Amino acid sequence: MNIRFQTLQILFLIFISIFNNGCYEPKSDLKSKTASVKKGEFIIALSERGEIKAIQEKTVVAPTVPFSLKIIELAEEGKTVSEGDVLIKFDPSEVQKMISDSEAELKIRNADLSKALANHESTIADLSSNVESAKASYRLAELNLEKLSFESQTEKEKGKLRLKQAEIELEKAKQSLKSQKIINSEDVKTLKLRIEQEESQLKKYKYFLEELIIKAPTDGLVVYKKIWKGDDMDKIEVGDSPWRGQALIGLPDLSRMQVETFVNEIDIAKVTLEKDVEITLEAFPDRKFTGKITEIASISRNKSRQSDIKVFDVVATINESDQILKPGITANAKIIIEKIPVVMYVPLGAVYKHNGESVVYILNKSSFDRHVVLLGKRNEDSVIIESGLEGNELVALYNPESIKPL
Repeated sequence: MNIRFQTLQILFLIFISIFNNGCYEPKSDLKSKTASVKKGEFIIALSERGEIKAIQEKTVVAPTVPFSLKIIELAEEGKTVSEGDVLIKFDPSEVQKMISDSEAELKIRNADLSKALANHESTIADLSSNVESAKASYRLAELNLEKLSFESQTEKEKGKLRLKQAEIELEKAKQSLKSQKIINSEDVKTLKLRIEQEESQLKKYKYFLEELIIKAPTDGLVVYKKIWKGDDMDKIEVGDSPWRGQALIGLPDLSRMQVETFVNEIDIAKVTLEKDVEITLEAFPDRKFTGKITEIASISRNKSRQSDIKVFDVVATINESDQILKPGITANAKIIIEKIPVVMYVPLGAVYKHNGESVVYILNKSSFDRHVVLLGKRNEDSVIIESGLEGNELVALYNPESIKPL
């Protein structure tokens, strides 16, 4: 009996030891897994990634030319350029061939004109000679008729007939000369028009060649634009073949900057013009800037080509001016939806559901007590406690009763 009692005592002590080791935690350990109930201003916000852009900038676009474009040279991004500096060069080989072909065609057309003028000169000379010969024949017929004044009437009639024939031949010669001059004139007009057309075409090709070298319209900082490359957008680079008229480089005015971001269609109703925005830069996380919403797109778009998620583009003007605000820098925009003064709130991870009610677990010495709470509005991290707490408690950040969190 004593042996059995001693065995039970030993088993009881082992059980107590296991229970204490597994279920009891020192107060200091429990406290490290808690958070203080906070009192103060409660901010509801939307945080989105965006990109810094200048409010005003000169945009350089691809030239409008009737052939494909290919970038062969680019000014370095981030470089400060002066007005007239070369920004982009495109492959000129196609238009150079057009110029060469046009110049060859122009030579042919000028040669055709020269040949035609020479032929015209020879033809006019022959016809003019015919006119002079006809005039001489007519004059001779007149003289012969005068000599027949004492001849018979029959001879006189024959003389008159010869004069009339000479007159007809003279008129025919004159008409042939006149007609040929008209024909020659029209022929020259046609040939000159063809030359003018080719000269105009050549001038246009040379203009296109000049357009393939894009120069800075003003002083500024070179910022590459993004263009579609397959299913994604990326900055321009040597070798790209942009569309005609596509924006390629921006020369921004750095004195006034903005952040361009987007908001999911689910949240867009919360965002209105003049909402405050807190802005941080990924490259300079310690620097903070402020701004206000100044533009909200009226039409949604797909977040990306592969996504069906609808978003609305949103622009916030930055209040401050700073040299670190460079176009293209990635930024985080925190859009302030609402500020609620002097409320009590806890982390979302401290609130759980128990029997359909919202509860928190308050540290009480070496254990936690469950408290039912009434919840208010929430943000990305915390939730307002309308009632159920006093405000000086420590709440558990883990699951004392293995209950799923809120």
